[in-house]
Amino acid sequence: MALQRLHVLLCRNQNPLCGERIVLPYGSPIGISLYQWYWPTDSEMITLACPNCGLLSVHFRSDVHLVGMPPENPNLPPSVLWRVEFGCAQHNCDLPVVVHTRTEADAPPDEPYLLVRAAKPVACCADGHPLRDAAKERLADVINFRR
Repeated sequence: MALQRLHVLLCRNQNPLCGERIVLPYGSPIGISLYQWYWPTDSEMITLACPNCGLLSVHFRSDVHLVGMPPENPNLPPSVLWRVEFGCAQHNCDLPVVVHTRTEADAPPDEPYLLVRAAKPVACCADGHPLRDAAKERLADVINFRR
């Protein structure tokens, strides 16, 4: 079976070593990304909640690796990357708390929110306010584009 060359971010958890690879979807529709793989246009970094170990970590473009991976099993649901956004619960703060995570395509609709809420350390808005239980779920978008 031929390997696909995919752009991935690796989970930073070293204790224990997680090894989770989060694939960044290919493509570059106008206005979405300057790169051949998904990257947020509104930030130099991407915050990921690892679906395997629950580690929340920040990544930069220089962290993206091009690796050979086997194609996904056609008998299993495909993986999808999510952009999950919460409203900051801090009084008078309108900044969002934005985290990306991965699930299977047939996962329950609340799974991306649950993965982000369970991640450690706790996600924060750009002003450093931590995600709280009172934070309102704003949206969860599937990042799905191809060349």
